[in-house]
Amino acid sequence: VRQAAPDADILSVRAAGALGVVDESTFLTALAQVVELLRRHRANPKTGHPIDVLNLSLGYYHETPEDGLYSRTLYALLAKARELGCVVVCSAGNDAIDRPSFPASLWAWPGADNGIARDRWAPLVSVGALNPSARSVALFSNVGPWVRLYAPGAAVVSTSPAFVGGQQAMTRADIDGLRRETIDPDDYRGGFAVWSGTSFAAPYVAGRIAALLGEVSVADVDADAVDAAVTSVVADLPSPVD
Repeated sequence: VRQAAPDADILSVRAAGALGVVDESTFLTALAQVVELLRRHRANPKTGHPIDVLNLSLGYYHETPEDGLYSRTLYALLAKARELGCVVVCSAGNDAIDRPSFPASLWAWPGADNGIARDRWAPLVSVGALNPSARSVALFSNVGPWVRLYAPGAAVVSTSPAFVGGQQAMTRADIDGLRRETIDPDDYRGGFAVWSGTSFAAPYVAGRIAALLGEVSVADVDADAVDAAVTSVVADLPSPVD
């Protein structure tokens, strides 16, 4: 987000633990609190927090019939955010399948039978990952008509907190007292990292949308300004070729 929209104010909310897993109730509670901040600010700019683009680099699938209940609640929360003029950007998932994931598929995509009707609110934008060449979709990226667009998401270089994570196997071969080894994928003490995933493609798009919105206020749900920003980002991104 910072690279795509250097002037944007970023509100980062941590919902998942160190393993990157969050249960539905915790996620829904956190999301409800974020939407409430947005609602309060739209009602009175002296309160709440202005949120024009909401990035959700996460996702899940329906494993049991009960999971659909969570999706209806999740849709209601995201629909409220969009009604208030906030663009919702979601990662499509990294399982190399076309099975719709949530919340990325919670919009009226072509051929959808999810009961979601088209509306004039700010859009929900689901994002898959492109390879660095931008000429092909990353093999790990989920695909399908519910994925609205694809953006750079493979071998993405970005800043990273300086830390050492769980160690993975690597090769080491010292010679003449020199320590020689392959790159440790969990050593980020340099302050930068190269990662891949639709979780990186989504915030790239979110940042691009935020940058185009710029100083344009969407506090009054300026659907035309929001649509223009999203359409411009979609048109400007490269399209994979056969």
